[in-house]
Amino acid sequence: MIFRFFILVLFINTISFSQTSEEKKSSTPNQISNSEKSISENKNLKIEINVSISEAILEAGKMNPPMIISVKNTGICALPEGKYTIEVKTIEAPLYASVYDKTLFEFQKDIPLTNLISGGQVEIKSSSFNSPSVEGDYTLQVTIIKEDQNFNAVLSEKTITLTVIE
Repeated sequence: MIFRFFILVLFINTISFSQTSEEKKSSTPNQISNSEKSISENKNLKIEINVSISEAILEAGKMNPPMIISVKNTGICALPEGKYTIEVKTIEAPLYASVYDKTLFEFQKDIPLTNLISGGQVEIKSSSFNSPSVEGDYTLQVTIIKEDQNFNAVLSEKTITLTVIE
């Protein structure tokens, strides 16, 4: 009887110990692999942004053809699902440029990047735009946004400078 009780107690302790060990095993490796996964996903997500404009030097007040922005997936995996937007903002302008002048280059447009395969490319056109009336250098930042946040991929931002002359 004592022998059976001892085996039963030993068996119960073994079960509770092995469940505790399994809980530890399942939580710790999953946490590590999840962080490793997100780190490796970020390394594998690479975007190349190119901005093409008819002239690098623009004439003040002149109507210009649209900017063409190409976005290429240069990573080794398809881009994750989500709502993607391209955003062009003026981040630096001449001292005497008006608020209006600073916004002439700016635009935001949804782009179809969900599941864009490695090597795949998408082109986005802005509207035709007037050059600012104040001459000088205007620095623009082109950013890819996913779900209302900057997309966390290598090279998902590009800065360009356009010169306006009178």
